[in-house]
Amino acid sequence: MNDLSNILENATPADDAGDVSDVSSDRILARIGQLTRTLRDSMRELGLDQQLQAVAQMVPDAHDRLKYVVTMTEQAAERALNAIELAQPLQEKMHTDARLLDDRWAHWYEVPLARDDASALIADTRSFLKQVPQSAEATNARAHSGTTTLRSANSPMATTVPTADGCNGSR
Repeated sequence: MNDLSNILENATPADDAGDVSDVSSDRILARIGQLTRTLRDSMRELGLDQQLQAVAQMVPDAHDRLKYVVTMTEQAAERALNAIELAQPLQEKMHTDARLLDDRWAHWYEVPLARDDASALIADTRSFLKQVPQSAEATNARAHSGTTTLRSANSPMATTVPTADGCNGSR
């Protein structure tokens, strides 16, 4: 390294301007090559070359695993959003029907209705109450299908993940 420093320190202004002589260039390149070989040999003697190869092989494997997790999470999130979109109309209908019934009951408390109108209000309320469990079950089923998939994709439990060599490993 001192040789390279000496060459660079002893460079003339003409060298800085781009007129480097072929001899100086050859010496610099030769010295860089020599330093590279020395570094490689030193790494080999210390056993770092094998560790470096192992680390280099782990990077694609980690990349493949991360890519798999990202893909599975994306798919699960998509399913969860689809389940929410499917359940939303059921929830909106229940909300609207409940509001309408509440308004009708509030009106009845203010001004009692005739018997036939009161009977219709009671029948509509009972019909709504019978539909609530069905709507809730449908909503839960749709939401459960999306969130179960989302949870299993992100689960730290033993999940098979493809490795770089094509085999499945467990996380």
